[in-house]
Amino acid sequence: MSMIKDEAAVIILFGATGDLAKRKLYPAIYSLFREGQLAKNFAVIGVGRRQLSKSEFYAHIKNALELFSDYNVDEEFNEFVSHFQYLSVDIHNTMEYQELLNLTLSLEEGYNIAGNRLFYLAIAPELFEPVSFNLKKTGLLDNKGWKRLVIEKPFGKDYHSAQDLNHKITQVFNEEEIYRIDHYLGKEMVQNIEVIRFANAFFEPVWNNRYISNIQLTSSETVGVEARGDYYDQVGALRDMVQNHMLQMVTMMQWNRQAD
Repeated sequence: MSMIKDEAAVIILFGATGDLAKRKLYPAIYSLFREGQLAKNFAVIGVGRRQLSKSEFYAHIKNALELFSDYNVDEEFNEFVSHFQYLSVDIHNTMEYQELLNLTLSLEEGYNIAGNRLFYLAIAPELFEPVSFNLKKTGLLDNKGWKRLVIEKPFGKDYHSAQDLNHKITQVFNEEEIYRIDHYLGKEMVQNIEVIRFANAFFEPVWNNRYISNIQLTSSETVGVEARGDYYDQVGALRDMVQNHMLQMVTMMQWNRQAD
């Protein structure tokens, strides 16, 4: 948080027209903006496959905020969205990364940003590797400031593919520059589990197997597959929900095997 607040950066968001950006990322960036947690001279480049004009992109962001942001979209929206640019890029075509590099350099000069770049890959997992290598090939990682890579789960299809993915990504980024994100753990109720468990004087003493016989987790979703059919055909609901979201909640809910 302080990294973004104290140091201006260009945030390059791959998957700018996708469901994750719409539901989570634009509302999150807007919240940081409204709460004063972003440097005043930040910039965001939305990268997607669609051809969008600037006004269409701004309308897309506004719609996302109206649907999913905790803040009302008011007069501050125009100031917020003025920091955004959109670029249509074929992520397999290294020639098109040159335009992305040129836009990044232009924004860094215009906003007086010292070369800090954050790459957020809100895209299909099989694209993490080619995008990372193309960023390196085209000079987008030859910046003077810091660089960060943020990737969303799932990280591979199994243990071995996850190892292979990590091996390849660390050929481009150092381990300390890589952030592996599961947005589900940012939900308010999930965040509150640790508060209830460890900071609540009523629950903490009895959160063990002497008083709890079993735990049952229910994933009650109001959102269906919708436009994510291609993703689900490849990943499936088990990998999308159970092996990451649900199992991580199990680890947070587990109780001590032996009571003190």
